[in-house]
Amino acid sequence: MRLQYALTMNDPKSPDAAAMQSVSSTATSGLTRTDILTALGYLQSKEGAGLALMYAKYAKDSGEFKRAVKAAATEAQVLAIKVVSKGRDRKHAVIAQSLARLAVLEYCRTADTPGAKCRCGGTGRIADAELIARAPKDAKPDELTRPCERCRGTGLRPVPASRVYRAIVTLAPELAEHTYYRHWRPVYDSLLAWCYTQEDRAEAGYVKLTRREAA
Repeated sequence: MRLQYALTMNDPKSPDAAAMQSVSSTATSGLTRTDILTALGYLQSKEGAGLALMYAKYAKDSGEFKRAVKAAATEAQVLAIKVVSKGRDRKHAVIAQSLARLAVLEYCRTADTPGAKCRCGGTGRIADAELIARAPKDAKPDELTRPCERCRGTGLRPVPASRVYRAIVTLAPELAEHTYYRHWRPVYDSLLAWCYTQEDRAEAGYVKLTRREAA
């Protein structure tokens, strides 16, 4: 069971939890529900930021969302010191905190997030006229599509850079647009990349733990 599905087991109403309670192990892995929950508990102490991000994204946990934003804000302060020439002050702290929240919000978007789904329907793929024209009659539907150019296969509408700036400038009206794009936009992009890196680390840690449990 992938980590993003294992996270829903803490919710007694989730389908995964119900399925786990009805059997002694997960498919052929030999892992019990207790094994997986134990692994999640251990992972919380080692990859807390990544786990909080994934709980916020896949389980829509508001408490974990706040923890994820707090961790991202700490990272934002570190990044800001590297790219923003001026010394740290209250204004910089406000901008860093805001960028952290916005980055986590963007990371947490899924196809079921209101307004986030791309025109491709959230599949990340669209029909390819050329493939359809020359395809054999027994071609499978998946063979007649190509990655959506709008979302680059993610199934989600890209978030315009201008939208992030408009959100930040409401809290820091003195922030000039050119200053944002020169100094703060790289911080935002790095924060978003950090979110995905934390997810990868949490996923890798989970795989390592569950393989050890199943051995």
